[in-house]
Amino acid sequence: MVSGLQKKTVSIIGSQMDMGAVRKGVDMGPLAIRHAGLIRMIRDIGYQVKDCGDILPMVATSEGNPRMRYEKEINEANERLFHRVLEIHEDQEFPVILGGDHSIAAGSVSAAAQHFGKIGLLWIDAHGDFNDDRITPTGNIHGMPLSAVCGCGPDSLVSFTEARVDPHNVAVIGAREMDPEEIKN
Repeated sequence: MVSGLQKKTVSIIGSQMDMGAVRKGVDMGPLAIRHAGLIRMIRDIGYQVKDCGDILPMVATSEGNPRMRYEKEINEANERLFHRVLEIHEDQEFPVILGGDHSIAAGSVSAAAQHFGKIGLLWIDAHGDFNDDRITPTGNIHGMPLSAVCGCGPDSLVSFTEARVDPHNVAVIGAREMDPEEIKN
């Protein structure tokens, strides 16, 4: 229960994205997390909750560039996520972003960097997600968002803002597998 503090609103927004990787199904993450009782659990500890719904990506007609598969659709969805999360920050609410495809970090993390300026970032993942279109072994954008938000990866993934996270302010936790070129990047 929140005590002695102003009751803060937690705003939940989902991104039903699964184009960043080959494996499909992670787009169902926001629904599954809500179904598991997230909103009730947040309310139970004393916060107000606003469910802002989900962002749905455009329907893809082709993979496009094999070095950055579904770039157009992912960028369009991330730009909408960026603006929505930025609005949540500006309303002084706490954003909780639900997803499963790591590519959505290009929108959500960039919004925090835009709003707060200099931020630190804990990247908790089994992979570094520090590839770019030159070194990617797969062309999967879900392996590129951290490099993009740090200004070391494809600028096209964060073209909707100039805000970047200083790579020196990033801690990668839990990485067990990184591509050889990704480590050099």
